[in-house]
Amino acid sequence: MNEPAVYTVKQFGARFAVSRTRFYRLVQEGQLSPLKIGRRTVVTATEAQRWLSSLPPQRKQSQSEALWCNALQIPIAKERHHA
Repeated sequence: MNEPAVYTVKQFGARFAVSRTRFYRLVQEGQLSPLKIGRRTVVTATEAQRWLSSLPPQRKQSQSEALWCNALQIPIAKERHHA
């Protein structure tokens, strides 16, 4: 998949499963540095990759957690694959 050079807030949210509210919270916390192009807020692909790389690794789910999730019909989180 070809990555765009920049992501709009909407594109970033769709690509990285981040809500608009969470996006702006990440910006406010200094975890994400967007750019302004006119009135549009964008994130460069390089910045998006930097942010993604800064996230802690997702821990593996134990067998007992998996059994509970299955019994309660809770969706199991999928592993995050870095692009």
